[in-house]
Amino acid sequence: MALTRKDKIIALLPPASSDLSDTSEDEEFPGKLFDMIRDSNSESSEAPSIPDEAVAVMEDIMNDLSNTNDASPDEATPVVQNIPEEVSLCAFSTPRTSFAITPLKTRSHSKTGKKRKNVSHAVRDKLIKDEVSRKRSKVNKKKLECSWTNEQFAFPVDIPEDNFTTPDRVKTPYEYFQMFFSDDLLQMLVDNTILYSVQQTGKSICVTLEEMKDFLAIQILMGIVEVPAYTDYWSQKFRYNDIAEIMSLKRYRQIRRHIHFVNNANQNDDPYFKIRPALEIVRRNCMSVEEEKKQSIDEMMVPYKGKKAGSKRQYIKSKPKKWGFKIFVRAGVSGLVYDFLIYGGEKTFREYHQFTSEENTLGLGAKVILSLCKSMKAPICSAVYFDNFFTSLELVHIRRQNYGILSLGTIRSNRLGICSLENDKALAKRGRGSFCFKNDNVNKISCVKWFDNKAVILVSSYVSVEPVATATRYTKHKKDKIDIPCPSIVKQYNRHMGGVDLMDMLVSLYRTRLKTRRWYLSIFAQMIDLCMNNAWLLYRRETKLTCAESGGNVENISLKEFRYYVSKSLRMKGRSTDSRVNENVNR
Repeated sequence: MALTRKDKIIALLPPASSDLSDTSEDEEFPGKLFDMIRDSNSESSEAPSIPDEAVAVMEDIMNDLSNTNDASPDEATPVVQNIPEEVSLCAFSTPRTSFAITPLKTRSHSKTGKKRKNVSHAVRDKLIKDEVSRKRSKVNKKKLECSWTNEQFAFPVDIPEDNFTTPDRVKTPYEYFQMFFSDDLLQMLVDNTILYSVQQTGKSICVTLEEMKDFLAIQILMGIVEVPAYTDYWSQKFRYNDIAEIMSLKRYRQIRRHIHFVNNANQNDDPYFKIRPALEIVRRNCMSVEEEKKQSIDEMMVPYKGKKAGSKRQYIKSKPKKWGFKIFVRAGVSGLVYDFLIYGGEKTFREYHQFTSEENTLGLGAKVILSLCKSMKAPICSAVYFDNFFTSLELVHIRRQNYGILSLGTIRSNRLGICSLENDKALAKRGRGSFCFKNDNVNKISCVKWFDNKAVILVSSYVSVEPVATATRYTKHKKDKIDIPCPSIVKQYNRHMGGVDLMDMLVSLYRTRLKTRRWYLSIFAQMIDLCMNNAWLLYRRETKLTCAESGGNVENISLKEFRYYVSKSLRMKGRSTDSRVNENVNR
């Protein structure tokens, strides 16, 4: 006989007109249940319990009751009324049992339930790093066996001067900008912005290539003329017509809200998936420029203090902008950027940066140097400079031995191996300008320790102490400037190391600002500035070459004027390079 829900509930209570000892064949289920409970309890039993059959029935009851929580409130729910006072399930003559019915668990509601506590970024980053370190396979680092002596360095190299190709003519500012921020990048922005608007809202914002150029022109002008809020450019009190007349505030906000660089449906494990296509196009354009013989590699910070980027956001205390995205940059002494690599943890190098088994034993810094230098057009007899984050003896040796690239960089004392140099106290007693050196003519490495205000150690594969020059320093004792000895390796480092810092300084002068919740727009704004500054530096180089060949005077325009001319060309009606802009530049 199939029992209904009502029968199972009433089974818990005997009929009001009968006592517990009565049984009736007309009441098939209730009588049987109470008979099973009563018969199982005897005076001799030490721990009275409910028989298995009764427990099974009661479990069915509890399951049915729990299912009623999800039932509609309109369904009829039977109510047991007129319960006799003398009847109680706990009023048996047997001792109280240890059996207890677990109360029903109320259904939790997401709106009323407690919110999960947010884990701090520091704790989360530590957990991620711990997990990565557990998964990372240990690589035995190969130590370079050096034989240090006090002999003179036997392998100095004279690096040839730059010999750039003289252009047929000096291009307009917009044409130089187009060399780095190319038309295919603009078209990609248009296509993906339309696609993203459809994915988000179900309808297209129908942005055109001309409107995207207008948007870009506005961003460039905003870097020159700064106001507290971008809406002030369109406000009545602080209106700036050069921006407000290009595009309405409503349309500007619409494009700014939906600007996108990739199809979200094709997402992969790249941490910079959202901005990667734009990065690769800009990087390709930077690598197409004729390179200098002396370059430097250093870190560039993209300012970002938000918390949407997770572990991609880095902190470097020595940088003016300490929080943001870290980009490793290879730049010339002039500040021109030739290649860059954005830091992404374990996925920094991805699939297109391949290393040999020997190179895989090196650390992150050394791999960054090798990766950025593999894209050099003429590596033979080129010199690259870097700081102690990157430098190791193995790196300096591999670069000259395998690639023909010369190196010079500061190095940490714990990476010198068995190279024994004088300690800092001994050099301090000898005074400012004192130095000591060790050379390894087998591996073609020179190591020099020089004391100025404090000791610094440098290693190189092409230069050593000789010739010793002088450096001017101010002394408190004499309250005057004095000349102190300065090894050639120090002079070379100070003269050629500042290319990336120069680019950082130029970016900070007229920074393009895109302050939004989407972290990747900060990187996009940095790419606009990088393209603009590269274009200006290339314009200055080619102007100098052209004037030197023709014998004319060099008349360069400032970076601020250069940005203005580019924005003016972007927002012109025909979208072609305007002759009036070229005339203004060449005056």
